[in-house]
Amino acid sequence: MKNFVSLTFFLLIVNVIVVANQMGWRELSSAPVYPSPFGRFEFIYFINPNTGWAIAGGTYRGVFKTTNSGLTWDSLYGENIAYSTIGFFNESLGFLGTVSDQTNISFRRSSDGGITWEAVTNIPVPYPRGICGIQILGDSLLFAVGEYSQFPTFIKTTDRGNTWSSYDMSFLAKGLTAVYFLNRDTGFVVGHNGVNYNNAKAVVLKTNNGGLNWKTIYESPNLGQNCWKITFPSKDTGYISLESFTLPNRFLKTIDRGETWMELIFRNTTPSYTQQGIGFINNQTGWIGGSILPSFFSFQTTDGGFSWQEFGILKNVNHFHFVNDTLAFAVGRSIYRYSTYPLISINKISEGIPNSFDLSQNYPNPFNPVTNIRFDIMKAGKVRLSVYDMTGKEVSVLTNEVLKPGSYEVGFDASHLSSGVYYYRIEAGEFVSVKRMVLLK
Repeated sequence: MKNFVSLTFFLLIVNVIVVANQMGWRELSSAPVYPSPFGRFEFIYFINPNTGWAIAGGTYRGVFKTTNSGLTWDSLYGENIAYSTIGFFNESLGFLGTVSDQTNISFRRSSDGGITWEAVTNIPVPYPRGICGIQILGDSLLFAVGEYSQFPTFIKTTDRGNTWSSYDMSFLAKGLTAVYFLNRDTGFVVGHNGVNYNNAKAVVLKTNNGGLNWKTIYESPNLGQNCWKITFPSKDTGYISLESFTLPNRFLKTIDRGETWMELIFRNTTPSYTQQGIGFINNQTGWIGGSILPSFFSFQTTDGGFSWQEFGILKNVNHFHFVNDTLAFAVGRSIYRYSTYPLISINKISEGIPNSFDLSQNYPNPFNPVTNIRFDIMKAGKVRLSVYDMTGKEVSVLTNEVLKPGSYEVGFDASHLSSGVYYYRIEAGEFVSVKRMVLLK
């Protein structure tokens, strides 16, 4: 009995370690990778934990979509345009922003989930020359700003794009890069007020009436800085990254809902860091992304930005997107995922009631590192699907819950495992089945 208890405790510890290795940030193994180390993906947006879109700029331009929390990605659309930002209201309706677009169609709309796009032509004067940032709030509000270098414009819709309002912001800024609204009335747009980057000062503009009126809430005393991204991990605490090309590198922080901002030094070591993406999972823990030759690594803080350490997983990150307090995504050289739970996706693929229980052979097999496993449930009940190594040690639990009758498919990412033979086993009532699969890396 003592040996059995010890073995059970050991397996419990092993399982905890396996799960822990899948937590935090990781590069998604099946995600597209920008072919040049100097390029990056620009923006990422999720409507729920499973469904999201990412866009790439530069020479590797395109729209990519996942429906399984980043396990796999489909290339939907590509055109010789500098994509910059994207957002969706639901599975079908989305909007795409571009910069430096001389065709006067810097804003596009999709009604089929991102497969095709058409110009948004019903925006009144001034029509934005470029869109750098989009925020969707609730089921009908969208705010957007641009461009980062010229023609600063703020646009909004309260009815999913049926009608628009547009505002010339040049009396307060020379370029705008990002937007963040706390609610339908209170919001911020950020950018700079310089003719060029050398004499630019970072500015934060605030509205309390949905964008009808704006005021400068913060202007940096330092030249050569441009606000790039803005995030609020809570209603009171917010952060803004400051793009600059000289030392010291700084960022902005507020702890009073954006009424006042403090400028903190992020880095003062040669060479200068081109700071762009910024994201916080809570008030204390966050990341700054950008580039510094030759690493392009990001940096992490766990004390609210007062100290930072190099963080080697995230490379050249331009944008963070937080789905909830346990799940986030980032884009840079590739696509990255933060979670406090393993990367496993389960989908019901048929509502019909099968004639029997069944466990299918995984596909592809052999695989590297993502595979799919299908099974049929004839009767509602507790279903447990697990993966074991050659020694019989359980290395992952793919599902352990009550499922209704139907056909299911589980996506399994084995990035954390080494090459070899593995077995997956299903238990559903009295039905038990085991099959073999091969991971080749």
